[in-house]
Amino acid sequence: MSERLVIIGNGMAPGRMLEHLLEQAPGRYTVTIFNAEPRVNYDRIMLSPVLSGEKAYEEIIIHGDGWYIANNITLYKGHKIVTIDRSAKTVTSDHGVTEPYDKLVIATGSVPFIIPVPGHDLPGVLTYRDLDDVQAMMLAAQSRAKAVVIGGGLLGLEAAAGLNAQGMDVTVLHVMPTLMERQLDPAAGYLLQRAVEQRGIKVITKANTQAITGNGKVGQVELADGTIIPATLVVMAVGIRPNSALAKQAGIAVNRGIVVDAGMRSNDPDIYALGECAEVNGQVYGLVAPLYEMARVTASQLAGNEAAAFVHMDTPTKLKVTGIDLFSLGDFAEGEDRQEIVLRDAAAGVYKRLVLKDDRIIGTVLYGETADGAWFNDLKKKQTDISEMRDTLIFGQSYQGGAPLDPMEWTTSCGCAKCRPALNYYLVCDWPDDYADDYQSRFINERVHANIQKDGTYSVVPRMWGGVTNAAELRAIADVVDKFEIPMVKVTGGQRIDMLGIRKEDLPAVWADLGQAGFVSGHAYAKGLRTVKTCVGSDWCRFGTQDSTGFGVRIEKFMWGSWTPAKVKMAVSGCPRNCAEATCKDVGVICVDSGYEIHFAGAAGLDIKGTEVLGLVKTEDEALEHIVALTQMYREQGRYLERIYKWAKRIGIPEIKRQIMDDGEKRKAYYDRFVFSQKFAQVDPWSERVSGKDKHEFRPMASVGFAQAAE
Repeated sequence: MSERLVIIGNGMAPGRMLEHLLEQAPGRYTVTIFNAEPRVNYDRIMLSPVLSGEKAYEEIIIHGDGWYIANNITLYKGHKIVTIDRSAKTVTSDHGVTEPYDKLVIATGSVPFIIPVPGHDLPGVLTYRDLDDVQAMMLAAQSRAKAVVIGGGLLGLEAAAGLNAQGMDVTVLHVMPTLMERQLDPAAGYLLQRAVEQRGIKVITKANTQAITGNGKVGQVELADGTIIPATLVVMAVGIRPNSALAKQAGIAVNRGIVVDAGMRSNDPDIYALGECAEVNGQVYGLVAPLYEMARVTASQLAGNEAAAFVHMDTPTKLKVTGIDLFSLGDFAEGEDRQEIVLRDAAAGVYKRLVLKDDRIIGTVLYGETADGAWFNDLKKKQTDISEMRDTLIFGQSYQGGAPLDPMEWTTSCGCAKCRPALNYYLVCDWPDDYADDYQSRFINERVHANIQKDGTYSVVPRMWGGVTNAAELRAIADVVDKFEIPMVKVTGGQRIDMLGIRKEDLPAVWADLGQAGFVSGHAYAKGLRTVKTCVGSDWCRFGTQDSTGFGVRIEKFMWGSWTPAKVKMAVSGCPRNCAEATCKDVGVICVDSGYEIHFAGAAGLDIKGTEVLGLVKTEDEALEHIVALTQMYREQGRYLERIYKWAKRIGIPEIKRQIMDDGEKRKAYYDRFVFSQKFAQVDPWSERVSGKDKHEFRPMASVGFAQAAE
């Protein structure tokens, strides 16, 4: 019989803990969750983009209702636990629901600190911690009036940026001389303040709030020096404290937070605590990385691994405000036993500072250029001796080694034919939002979005997601073939249909008819994602372990339209029998009982090569993230026209595994950059041409007669 596990709180930490627990000990527990918020688990890190209008709530959900149902988890939404009865081993909610437990996990998070100044309880004074706060702030922002944010730390600046994006006139009040003084030194704090002010946000430092006044609601903020700041909204973002009141009431040991050992167990052996409410070795945490480590340890303990232990880690600080790049890590205080390396370019808004002790990095502050943050973090974690690269260390990883740049490989006048397409690709890849694609720098197939044939006609291949089609799509293709008298129709090796022999001037009309049936370009001509081949997987096959068809469709719909240095073909096989031939593709997935085995760097053309194994992941979401990150790494580092298998040989398989499998931050950064670029890439080129774009490309050549020359 399964044990009863009750979880109080449904934030990111307990959500991640459940993911680990379901993998390590499926079926061991009957799980019940009480969530004080009336909703499912969502990504609190993404509250800032929601406030600024960049994302909707639905986009930041981590576990939807279906996930709880699929895993037989009971979730009580909007139920706040008011009593823990340790002797009876029950919890009771404010709705009167009482639930028994064998093991209890407390994950009540934190509560915002409220400055106890007169007027702090007036209507219009808000905090910034959860979705309810964000929704209240967005409602207040509709007035386009004045807002004051008290607190110039991470949360305060993110709140200010979001309200500013919503059209409010925002003033930030910070009691210290510089912003984010806990994470930044004064020089970086100055640059940050300048960047914030350039966005139209006023910043007042050394601001001691005296009172919030108004006639029954917020009207203004008064400072100790007599300054009066009009406001209809005040956001308090001055810090948080562990939400440990419930545990204290139940007689559980509490200091700053709920006191737990390295196994996340409280003084009651059946009660665990994790997240912002927990105190481990005298320390509380508010950043995601250590909270996720707590989640891993708690899950392992609940699964029976008593050796699992939480170890303190330094976590980088990053500001989630679009356009402001900031990275801070470790100890950057001055001292006689410490040395500094500093790069400052105030005009360009760049500041880098490394704090060293015994030739090892102990602190990093980066502003403006933060790409090397993960590398500096890795050097710090490994305590790498940097003495031999000290002279160039501040310039980042790309400056190490000192090798000269490769000379150009051609020396004749034909350079433009090679250089222009390559340069155009790199600009599209690196600046998808700013750079306008120069279609004249593309080869003919990419200019007309079809493959030219030996007789001057073209072939058209519509996209069939994961090789799946239906009767309506097949009828539409048949109608197009008849209407335009297309002489050849062929099924491709990538599970699509190819129509060959189409006149150039007919292409827009063919695309228009295909578009009415819901087809988009299959990019069969492109240096980009072409196909994601699939087998029928667990839906139909007796041997299928996962839904390979559905996953292949998901990959293709997520990644179509992306440009790459050379063509990319993918496949997802539902079991090791490998019917989709994933082990000779650029990227392949072999589904197994325990998850998804990711392969890459295969070839089945001029060269024949089996794939390399990148690694095994447990969930479909993880597999997608790894595949996307790998593709983005190739997009950024591959030479133009260099296939993945050649790029992998040049870069080195271990380095690719290190960046994608081992370095979670770097993998997420690659993933995020790909997702950002897709905002601009996922536009169907066929429908654009149907609407008239580049229409001169599809006019037939005129027949020009020449008059007989006079004698």
